[in-house]
Amino acid sequence: MRFFIFLCLFVFLASCQNSKTDTVENQNRRAMTLIEKGQYDEAIEILTAEDARHPNDRSKILLASAYAKKADFEIEDYWGYTVGYKEFVKDVQVVGRRGLESIFGNQITPLVYMELEKQGLTAADLYQVLQRLDKVPEKTFEQVDLLVKARDVLAPSTSGGAHLYRAIIGIVVVKYSIQRIVEYIPKAAVAPSSECHGYWNSVGNWFAYALKSLDEVLVDLSFGFPSKVLEAQKASAQIADFLQQLPQKKSELMEQVCTLE
Repeated sequence: MRFFIFLCLFVFLASCQNSKTDTVENQNRRAMTLIEKGQYDEAIEILTAEDARHPNDRSKILLASAYAKKADFEIEDYWGYTVGYKEFVKDVQVVGRRGLESIFGNQITPLVYMELEKQGLTAADLYQVLQRLDKVPEKTFEQVDLLVKARDVLAPSTSGGAHLYRAIIGIVVVKYSIQRIVEYIPKAAVAPSSECHGYWNSVGNWFAYALKSLDEVLVDLSFGFPSKVLEAQKASAQIADFLQQLPQKKSELMEQVCTLE
């Protein structure tokens, strides 16, 4: 029941057109009934076809909801985290080795810590974001894959409701991405030279994906929090700058770390 209270809120926010055909409305109602019954695949099939024929925000939000529900994603479980998530538009700051050590401990060597610090990979985008997302419920790879589909469905939408929903989903994607960074760094740090580059490439790819996902959350939240637009734009510029430098940073790090044996 709580799911549909939230869902109705988003649908209401998305209804910026009053000239919907009866067919669209009927199909949307049919899909909503299927979602309520847990028949998510059937709802996804109907809504995908309907949105292709008559693109509209209502169908997009319902389609995203079908993917999200299939991933066992309850909007109300994440609402509070999203409201507080606007703090992510604060300046990105370096937290130093202490932040990384609180995550990895002695899993990586002092030399690897030194190289990570040198390349700026102790930025708040890893440590501070992890702290803020600590209590956000975790999802499996399969569930996150469904949530990415839900997020992509909402991308073309122009409604504030759709963007806010997308930001909520984005929280989970960001957390999952950063968890993969935390998973791969210790493996990369002890990998033999034959595997070292592969692991650090994975770290770099997940880092890039996490930052891009974080940037999308900031953009989506700026629709819901207009007063934060300028701060969001500043943070986005910092993220874009870091992403531009990331390939070179990764290359320099691998050149040093992968020859430590």
